[in-house]
Amino acid sequence: MNEIVNLNKARKQRANQTRLKAAGQNRVKFGLTRQVRDAARREQEKQANQVEDARLTAEPDQKT
Repeated sequence: MNEIVNLNKARKQRANQTRLKAAGQNRVKFGLTRQVRDAARREQEKQANQVEDARLTAEPDQKT
């Protein structure tokens, strides 16, 4: 004999699992601390400055 399954409970359980999976992905994506965000921003600025300093010619001034 097979086990009797309540379809409403099975549907809700599946929906809950997908919500938990999405929540975990959002924690990874948006859950950075302020210190980590600031360190990443400083690193990006440092790399941008290194690229700017390595340019051979300056960009021409834009006249408006």
